[in-house]
Amino acid sequence: MIVALISASFFLAPAAFAQDHKKPPASQQQPIILKKGKMLPPEHRGHRVSDQDFKQRKLRSPGHGERWVEVDGTYVLINVATGLIVSAMGR
Repeated sequence: MIVALISASFFLAPAAFAQDHKKPPASQQQPIILKKGKMLPPEHRGHRVSDQDFKQRKLRSPGHGERWVEVDGTYVLINVATGLIVSAMGR
């Protein structure tokens, strides 16, 4: 019986020590650094600025493989493949 309890503890222990991999609340997250040469986190790469919008805001046309995205009121030109910030312009 003791052997059965010990072997059961090996199977149940990992569940007891499993960590919850949820994102921390917004108040605890690190601020995003929107600076040329930094990487834009993947979760912010989808806020694409339309062609009409970047022309109205007098932003330069994106080059091949680049696009403008908006992050917290800042327009950021990124390399689509890598997420590398090419340029950043405030509102």
